[in-house]
Amino acid sequence: MKTLTLVATASIMLVTGGALAKENKQFQEQITVDTNSTIKLEVGVGEFELSTHDGQFVNYTINVEEADSKWFGHVDWDDIKVQQKLINNTLHLEVDGDDIKQTWHISVPRDANIELDMGVGEAHLTGVEADVEAELGVGELHIETANSDYRKINLESGVGEARLSGFKGQQSSRSFVSEEINWHGEGKYSIEAEVGVGEVSVTQQ
Repeated sequence: MKTLTLVATASIMLVTGGALAKENKQFQEQITVDTNSTIKLEVGVGEFELSTHDGQFVNYTINVEEADSKWFGHVDWDDIKVQQKLINNTLHLEVDGDDIKQTWHISVPRDANIELDMGVGEAHLTGVEADVEAELGVGELHIETANSDYRKINLESGVGEARLSGFKGQQSSRSFVSEEINWHGEGKYSIEAEVGVGEVSVTQQ
């Protein structure tokens, strides 16, 4: 099994706000991947934006700052880093650290499969055309695709709303607080998206 561990470029800045200075750490990297790769992403608290392009590389910028509420005290910036592992055809990305807010801007190949696991915040995935598995604990999860080549789409919100647009023949079920939508087609790919508390949507562009 081929394993490659990569190191991201990082910079630390002091952002002055009010009486106290607030530290901010930024990571940037470009990573070449094979066709039909799987991109696994683990995000804690913050905002996440993913777009796609025609090249065979992953390009990201991640900004990390102190969370508004710090349960464990002061952030140790020396411990804040991006964990990157490229194993065979799967790239795994994750930011290690407590008491931080993350802002992701990442662009991936159009043919990449996406696996997103996020804690709290907002996630927007646009231009996806392959398999997507996305799970968000609390917040909003929105997925846009220009592709119609799907065999199934499953959306679920434990407490909140689910919405599917642009795919005819969907089946939905709603209880007092939860909602689930299922759709089946004759295509190749699938979308599985779930939010514990909040809103989840898939739209065909």
